[in-house]
Amino acid sequence: MSDPETSNLDAAGQFLANIPAIVGFYPDEAVILLHVRPGDDGLDRVGVTMRLGLASLAADPAESGKTVAGPLRTQPAGTVIAVVVSHLDDADAELPLRAEIDALASAITEAGHRVRAVFFVPEFREGSWWRSYYDRSGTAGIMPDPTASLVALASADSGVTIQPSRQAIEDLFRLASTDEQERIARATRIAAAREQETPEPLAKRIEAFDAAVAAAIDGELPSSDEEIANLIASFSSPLFRDACVLPAHGRHPERQRVQLLLHLYRLAPLPERREISAVLAVGYYLLGEYLYAEIATRQVTIPTLHAAIVARNVQRAINPYAHRGSFAEYFRSTRSAVERTRTVGSESERHPRLLTLVDEAKRQIRAERDHGDRRALNDRVNRVDAVVKAWSAGWRAQSDEELAALVAAVASAPVGLAVLVPPAGLATEGSRAMLFRYLLEVSPLDYASDVAAALAFAEYAQGNFEAGRAATLAIDPPSPLSEKMRARALDPSGGDLTVIIANLARTERRNLLHGAAD
Repeated sequence: MSDPETSNLDAAGQFLANIPAIVGFYPDEAVILLHVRPGDDGLDRVGVTMRLGLASLAADPAESGKTVAGPLRTQPAGTVIAVVVSHLDDADAELPLRAEIDALASAITEAGHRVRAVFFVPEFREGSWWRSYYDRSGTAGIMPDPTASLVALASADSGVTIQPSRQAIEDLFRLASTDEQERIARATRIAAAREQETPEPLAKRIEAFDAAVAAAIDGELPSSDEEIANLIASFSSPLFRDACVLPAHGRHPERQRVQLLLHLYRLAPLPERREISAVLAVGYYLLGEYLYAEIATRQVTIPTLHAAIVARNVQRAINPYAHRGSFAEYFRSTRSAVERTRTVGSESERHPRLLTLVDEAKRQIRAERDHGDRRALNDRVNRVDAVVKAWSAGWRAQSDEELAALVAAVASAPVGLAVLVPPAGLATEGSRAMLFRYLLEVSPLDYASDVAAALAFAEYAQGNFEAGRAATLAIDPPSPLSEKMRARALDPSGGDLTVIIANLARTERRNLLHGAAD
């Protein structure tokens, strides 16, 4: 390994004093790795930071090398500075774990980065001594006050608290007392029942959450059971869950927004806590607080897609803002759609007769399905196909009954799945998406989420990704199919969901067609 670049010993000491503020806590019995690369202005920028326990390094240096090499391989070429923190009273004593540090340095080099320096400090406090592991020229010094470092001062101005230890960060996620949880659970059940009976529009619920964020910025977290319960109950909606992560205007969550989520997480009953902990992980991840994000993912008792993606991306040190179509953009688009999202039950029915007719048509389809009447079900599929074919010639429904039959077909299994795709041998028609869009405009809200899902699929199948995503955000609560497609937009790595759904739809078409012929 080359000698460390520490010609300015004062500068080296000042750099080391910044480390607690960089990682967010005062490390102990660990090695801290900092990936450094030049910024656009030519100045060095600290990027990914990692912590590795000294006990783990001593027990298995090879495995420890693999642990740090993985995230480093995702980073642009740069240099790495390592800092070993361990209690050692004698400044002249032999530094510990030299062979293990050499093995770790080799793993870093193999990952494509140059080891710039390896320092040892017994603790992070003013007046503590520090030394270089490769001390060929007496490279050592005294550490200035970490609480007065540039990064610490900047963190304080931003409202960031540097925790005394990693355990102190873990303790922030400790749940409230059992009595508090039970009290809030009762209030949440009341709030949820009230919301189910008289739903508020999604925009109003987000407005209430933003108001709580504004109060948090002024130093006041919600304290009344009713206010806390109303906020927690809103997390039963997946669109609310994803829209509350970001402010109306801005790419990053305010720190107080994440603090509010943490406050609600500690008090929430289990079903809502699962959703809150998932978006809490998202919020920390978008803030660049990778350690907090990783801890938050471990609080999710039943795995969620959000938490799984955050855990994977944090492990790989993937920037959530790295590219267009990024993880962060998904939450930005969800927030931007709030004002246009219609909430089931929050609006008076504009066409009550149509709702009655759709209800009746769905009962008929359910009876046909229960009795195995595939001929009747296949006729309904053929009727939708005929309308799709006639659409380009200017077809529009001539009666409420005709319109109700179409809405019911799209909103009912198994017909709704079969009509997502055209008859065998035909490509997906643009007119199919146009019909679904028309039906979404006129559909009773009780069934609009299923129609919105059909429209989203048709748009995605034609490569209209923005229009498809907009359709999944049109109705709150979304249908299960809409949620699946929104999930795929969040995590494209799982393959093309539209292909999977199309194959299922084609299978359903064949089953109905063959059943009708029997």
